[in-house]
Parts: sequence; C-alpha cells; structure tokens
Amino acid sequence: MKTTLLLLSALLAAISFSQEMESDLYLALNSSALHNFKASEKTKMIVKTLRNSKKNGIVEETSSTYRKGKINPLKISFNTSYTEFFVLEDRKKSLGKYFFNEKNQIRKYERTDFDNRNQRAVTFYYYYTYSSDVLQREFIRTREYVGQGSAEQDSVIYLDTTQYAVKNIDKGFHQDNLSDPGVYAEFFTDQKKLISKTSYFPGFNEEIKYTYDSNGHLVKIETNLINSAEVDGKKSITTRTELQYSIDGLLTETIFYDEFEKVLERKVYAYK
Repeated sequence: MKTTLLLLSALLAAISFSQEMESDLYLALNSSALHNFKASEKTKMIVKTLRNSKKNGIVEETSSTYRKGKINPLKISFNTSYTEFFVLEDRKKSLGKYFFNEKNQIRKYERTDFDNRNQRAVTFYYYYTYSSDVLQREFIRTREYVGQGSAEQDSVIYLDTTQYAVKNIDKGFHQDNLSDPGVYAEFFTDQKKLISKTSYFPGFNEEIKYTYDSNGHLVKIETNLINSAEVDGKKSITTRTELQYSIDGLLTETIFYDEFEKVLERKVYAYK
C-alpha cells in the first residue's frame, strides 16, 4: 500500500509538467537549475543520477549533458544516456531541447527516445503557455515510431491538450484544470518566489513546500502526499529533497530522502 501512495505521488507530479522535463531542473516557477545554468558563463552542464539499490548499492542510472545554443540563446539541447540500472524503461539514449520565451519561461520541450537497437522509439513535443508565470495551457504531441526493423519506419501521432484557468488570489494564484473538473492547484509566493504549491484531487492532495537560503537559492523541497483515508495506519507520506550550490550559485548536488529518512537518490552536477 505504501507503494500505491508513492505511485500516486509520481502521478501528481506529472499532471502539470512532464516528470522527464523536470527531472534535473527542480522547477519553481521561472527558477530552476536550468535557468541558473542559462544565466551563467558556463556552456555545458552534466548531471549524473545515482540511485540507492538494495542489490547493488549506489548505482548510476542516467547521465545527461545540457548545452547552450551557439546561435539561439533561448535554446538548450541535451542528451541522456541510460545504464542497465535504469528501472523505468528499456532505453539506450534520449536527445532533446528546451526552448525559452523572452520572459524566461520554458515554452517548448521535446525529447526523442532511442531503444537498445539505437532506433527511434518515440518523440514527445510539449508546448506551454502561461498566465502570471503559472501554466495556462499544455499541448502535447506524441509521435510513436512503428514498423521498426523494416525498410521504411512509419509513425503514429497522438495529440493531447490540457487547459487551465488561472486567477490571482491573496499572495498567490489559483489554477483550475478545465480538462478535469474538480482538480485544481494553489500557488503561494513571497517576493516572486514560489513558497508552496498544493494540488487537489478527489480523495487526496499533494502539498509541496519550497525553502530558500539568504541568497535566494532553493535549498529544500518538502512533499507531503495526503490521502483521505488511512493506508497502513497512515494518511500521509512526507519526502524531501535537499539542494546544494557552488559559490557562484550553480547547483552541485541534490539528495532525495524517502519518508523513512533514507537516501534514495542523488544527482551530481558539473559544469564546463
């Protein structure tokens, strides 16, 4: 049953933004590891994801390299390689791009996944529009490649759109999911920084609190998944992520703790 709650938490995180898109970013409105890298003098950001496995101890799941656009300063490209310990899917690599608008918001994200035969498996295109820095519309175009191994590879296109209604509330914003009535989120800010976000779903909700240091860097994310009924004698699960920075304000390491204070995942950042 604990696994069920953790899966629900992963589902909630994927509602407003793709988990893959946010994987290395730790996005809080228009602030993230990618934004800090984009504003720096560095041209390359390398992120290694390490997981604590019961059988093999600390293993490396993925390695991602982000590069600034040489011609377009509003584009960042990335490539990700997957090891044998990557537990979600059987992938060899991914190639993708982030595109920013003039307000420093991520307006488009795309990613192509390749299988172990180095053939394209699927391409995701996400397009975002905003109201007051809060997501207002998400358009997703998915291209799945079929007929692999044949002389001509065909593809199937899937389209999906989620529309939100965003309005100002005291010290924050209210976001209604128009594609799923009754589902909504509330964002609270202080001096233009996201302090908390709560997503409400029938039967459960997810509370996320953001903590910053004196330099304005995000240093802790605490997530509390609350169920309407008790599961294994508990109604909630709390996890947290701690973030560390270099002297010039670039993210260097993140550590994810589960509800038992056990380290499950680390990300290590390097720059060139």
